[in-house]
Amino acid sequence: MSASNPPASAWQATALEAQPPRRARSRPVTRQQFRGSVSLLVVLCLGLVAAADVLFYRQHLGWTLAIFGVLIGIAISIRNVRYLQSWPGRIVAAATLLVCITLVEHPGPLRALLAALGLVSIMLINRRGFTPSVPSWIARWTEFVGRCIAQAPIDMSIGNKWKRTHGAPKPVWQRVVINWVVPVALSLVFIGLFALANPVISKWLDKAGTSVGEFFTNFSEYISVGRVFLWLVVGWTSWALLRGRSRAGRSDLEAKVFNDGMITDRGIPAGLVVRCLILFNLVFAIQLGLDAITVFTSGSNLPEGMTYSQYARRGAYPLVATALFAAAFVLFTFPTGKRSAELSSQMRVARWLVCLWIVQNIVLTTSAVARLWIYVNAYGLTRLRVAAAIWMLLVALGLIWIIWRIVRHQTNAWLVRVNTVTLLTVLFACCFVNFDHLIAAHDSDHCFEITGDGARIDLNYLRGLGPEAIPTLDWLSKELGPNHTVGQQAARYAISLRTELNDQLATWQGWSWRRSQLAMLSDPLAVGPPTPSSGN
Repeated sequence: MSASNPPASAWQATALEAQPPRRARSRPVTRQQFRGSVSLLVVLCLGLVAAADVLFYRQHLGWTLAIFGVLIGIAISIRNVRYLQSWPGRIVAAATLLVCITLVEHPGPLRALLAALGLVSIMLINRRGFTPSVPSWIARWTEFVGRCIAQAPIDMSIGNKWKRTHGAPKPVWQRVVINWVVPVALSLVFIGLFALANPVISKWLDKAGTSVGEFFTNFSEYISVGRVFLWLVVGWTSWALLRGRSRAGRSDLEAKVFNDGMITDRGIPAGLVVRCLILFNLVFAIQLGLDAITVFTSGSNLPEGMTYSQYARRGAYPLVATALFAAAFVLFTFPTGKRSAELSSQMRVARWLVCLWIVQNIVLTTSAVARLWIYVNAYGLTRLRVAAAIWMLLVALGLIWIIWRIVRHQTNAWLVRVNTVTLLTVLFACCFVNFDHLIAAHDSDHCFEITGDGARIDLNYLRGLGPEAIPTLDWLSKELGPNHTVGQQAARYAISLRTELNDQLATWQGWSWRRSQLAMLSDPLAVGPPTPSSGN
């Protein structure tokens, strides 16, 4: 065979090289790939932005917060339903749904905060799974707040880098513009010619031109700075929430933050702890004795110039701070877990002393509650005083858990978990209580104008509570009569708050169950939300 006639295999190789490469067969997109696709992510984010615009822009906050929370939950579930595969995830989802239901009853900062925390937790369970470690959850929540700002720019950078590496084609919108510019331009020419010949088409074009002209003339009414800001915040946050990347929050953070065997690790002698506890118990016993004498004698032995209410106000918060310092001392000096069991014989005296000291701290917290109650009887109930009472309750429960931890040889990590669950449980229960109504009812029932004793009613504060004070103000105006100055002012404030309530109920976005019930007091027909056509 001559050199000019190559073998058949060489011809076949040359022919194969000349042929264009075949495209790989496109495989059908699976459900998991569709849920994780960028296209679905963009659609969901745009849908949430559109929903936020309809529900919140220039509208009173009402049951729309619950609607938006449920929509976010649905979007998260469309992306991933891993949270439903474990009991903790189901519990978090159920609790979040219940909080959203309370938002239907009435919107509030605490309810909105817990609903947002629940939705973020569901997303984190989808991405990282559930962990009982509180430090891990704190790390995850903190990381999500940071990534809310940087997630979109990071994804854009990753996308551009991938395109440069893989030689991706031009974006779809660029291809659409290039492929449709000429056809659309020629079609517009034909439409213009037909408009000259057909008066119907000419009339349609005139209407379309008028609508476009009105849009640009009133552009500021449609597109305002506040509206664009709402779009950006919702879109930016939704992208980070549905994207859901998380690399921090590993469970081993718990071992780094909370260490067992504090005494041996810090080199604190057991005898030093015992001596400290003996002195602490002595000092606390003296304080509790003085407090008991003051409370039982109704303040008759107070220093000159100090009133009973000043005594109550001065002591409430410092006593709670003292209890917190006591808890910190126990956490960082007393052994925990297995180390506590190993040293149980050596630390028997210290254990009895620390339990006695914690019991005295619980009594001291109870004394702080008694002081707060004295102050409430003197000056009335407020939101801050209710919050202080709840805070003292949490401190007392935390001290009880410390005793349980010492007796049962539990770890500090266990103590943090159980206190976190207690905190979330108490806050969750608070979502079902109408504190503003309770405050208004208590102050009106115990005011000087009604009972002849106690503090005078602060109508300005009741006015600041909002429409929830309407029943109380109506009751005061009726009890005191139209000739009483306080009764007249209460009636005026009730009318003002009723006008505010009617303004909130003017559109369906501002409706809530509590507002509808308040409106029934003056209008029995106002029981349901207005139809969407009645508002903007």
